[in-house]
Amino acid sequence: DKFNIEIKPMRKNGEYIILSEPSRDIYRFFNLGDWVNNTIKEIEKYSDRKILIHNKHSPIPLEKLLEKAWAFVSAQSMAGLKAMIAGVPAHYTNPTLKNIFIQVNR
Repeated sequence: DKFNIEIKPMRKNGEYIILSEPSRDIYRFFNLGDWVNNTIKEIEKYSDRKILIHNKHSPIPLEKLLEKAWAFVSAQSMAGLKAMIAGVPAHYTNPTLKNIFIQVNR
């Protein structure tokens, strides 16, 4: 309320999963190795939904992709907060973030 941000209810359906590709600096800082391919393999164990890779330089804005997204996955990203505000569940693979759970009671 204080920040005038409307948080949408958590989405329970959607067409695809957004995989947020880290920047080069984040890759180096967290020593992520082959994070994108490893994360895709892990997601495919649990879902057959299409996976869209998105980064800061993607031609389609994140806000547009979130309209039909089922989930958002990132190593770490403020974009995950945008996803949660849009009602899209956000999942983090970074050990310092992956156990964070935000619940909004309406």
